[in-house]
Amino acid sequence: MILRHSENLKYATHLETPDTQSLTKCNKLNYFLNDCIQYGQVSEWGMPWGHMTRYLLLLFLAESTQKGGWCLWLHNKQEMEIYAPAWQAYGVDLQKFRASYFQDSISDLRPIFMSDFFKIIIIDGKVSQKEFAFLAKQARAQKQLIFVIHDHLISGKFGNVWCKTRFNSWYEPISERLYLRPLKGLSSRQISFKASELW
Repeated sequence: MILRHSENLKYATHLETPDTQSLTKCNKLNYFLNDCIQYGQVSEWGMPWGHMTRYLLLLFLAESTQKGGWCLWLHNKQEMEIYAPAWQAYGVDLQKFRASYFQDSISDLRPIFMSDFFKIIIIDGKVSQKEFAFLAKQARAQKQLIFVIHDHLISGKFGNVWCKTRFNSWYEPISERLYLRPLKGLSSRQISFKASELW
């Protein structure tokens, strides 16, 4: 089931930005990130498609929606479906969450980023440098946290001036662990998780 953005969202109750000091309920992840991810920023992530890596971002959605913040997941994958009961089981409040498909570019969705309605926006698709500049400006203006996800690991050789933080995340089936490595915003190190440590 895909939860789609609807016009009646503009009539919903506006709430303040959730507490930035506890972006997730996973203490191990919070300690590792050391407050490097904040509202008002863009964070770029390399996450190979279909390897459970996106589960990490559910931690941010769960915490924000439980505190009353609206969250939006934008994606350009026609094959992607969000199984709502599973996301709810991971703590995401579906009453405060929407997902929507975009075909080519997020440029057509600019009005979404010019409002502070959504506190966390995840863009699961390609973003140009020009669009990154726009996102960084709007994240600061609206005090939003914007994640941009790539379907592949990203390189640390070529930076991104518009993102405060950059990460790679991948899953290793043999060890059954999810790995996270910062490329920008934290010192060069990595951490791994068993699924039981995340929830």
